[in-house]
Amino acid sequence: MLGDAVDEILLGIGSSYYQLSAVLRNQATQLRWIVRLITPKGVKELEIPPELVERLVEKRQEGKEQLRILVLGAVGREDLLSQHAS
Repeated sequence: MLGDAVDEILLGIGSSYYQLSAVLRNQATQLRWIVRLITPKGVKELEIPPELVERLVEKRQEGKEQLRILVLGAVGREDLLSQHAS
């Protein structure tokens, strides 16, 4: 579910240079999820708060948009934030 949502955002970038590598549970806290992304500038890890994952489970558009902001920021594509999410 979280991986599918991240994949959808990365596909929206329109480049195969951005890929989801892994979705992991934070071993230290068990509260946050870690998304590992492959970008042209190397591997990026992004922590996803549990509240955001809960919003995604409830299929709220707000959760998808918050995830989009986090992912685009992590991969350095803030320029796409002004475009509406699909």
